[in-house]
Formats: sequence, structure tokens, C-alpha cells
Amino acid sequence: MTDRELTSKAALLLLDLQLNGGGALPEFDILKRTGLSHGSFSAARKELVAKGLLALSKSGRQTVYKLTARAEDKPLPSPSPALSTGAAVPQAPAPSAKPSDKDSSAPADGAPSTPAGGSMPHVTGEFSSLDEWEEQLTASIGGCLDISPSLTDEEEYLVYSHDFETEDIYHVSCVDGVYYVR
Repeated sequence: MTDRELTSKAALLLLDLQLNGGGALPEFDILKRTGLSHGSFSAARKELVAKGLLALSKSGRQTVYKLTARAEDKPLPSPSPALSTGAAVPQAPAPSAKPSDKDSSAPADGAPSTPAGGSMPHVTGEFSSLDEWEEQLTASIGGCLDISPSLTDEEEYLVYSHDFETEDIYHVSCVDGVYYVR
């Protein structure tokens, strides 16, 4: 693979960022549009940064994705490699309507409710993949989570729960294919 070639997952992420203009995009929305897992998303993002196509920064807790001039000059990658992985083809966002007032007093069906005054669980242990850890986080914490690797420490992940309205820091290391989360 040459410097100009991208893996299908990196090409899919680049296509999504080009269609959505970069900026402060929630990881959850990118994953939903592309069909990538958190681990695949992280690897694709790292590849785009390494090839000089993407620059990352933070605005509060939100990661900001800035396409470099090199990426903006690059023609939109073909989504066909993404189709072979079973991933969704990203779509440009629909024009946003004014948010409606929702009844926030009751959680959606099947969603765990946030205990009054409760603290967010800290999910640690040994996992066979980052996806397995992410599934356990979602099952334990519930609701919408923003999971993003730290920009300053490659073993650190930040997890923000919209239900608990708080952030937690995890340290993840991988030894012989086993992910140790503390």
C-alpha cells in the first residue's frame, strides 16, 4: 500500500468527513453513518492523521476533525471498498430541523434509567477487543456515550455519558491481543 492508498475503513471515514465538512462531529454520529466499530474508527482515524489527511484538536470534550489541504484536494474516495466490508455508505446530513421538545421524564424503551444522584459505573477488566469493551460500557452505563481516545496519551480513553452528564477516564493497554482496561 502506498502513501496515497487508504484502507477501505480509512477511505470510508475520509468520505464521511468530506461529506459532512469536518468540524466538531460526535463520534457516535460518525459510527452510525459509517457502520464502523469504535476500534475500526480509531484505527482509520489514526491512519488518516499519519498520512497527513486529518488534524485533530479538542473543543471542550468534543474532538474536532479538520481535513488538511491535502485531504480537501483529494477526490472523494469510492465507497465501493466500504461496501465489501458490510459498512454503511455515509450520507450527507439532512438539513436539520428545529429540535422538538421531548418528554425527558421517561427513558426510551429498554434504556436503563439514570439513578437519582447515582454515579456512573467504571467498567474495567480484560477484553478480547475494544468493541467488546464498548459493548460492556453501553450495557453497564446505558444511553448515549461518547468514547474518544485521548489526543495526548495513546493509552487513555475519555468516556462521556449524556445520561450521567459526566466524563470518566480509562487506561487501555493491549498485550498479546488482550485489552486490559483500568
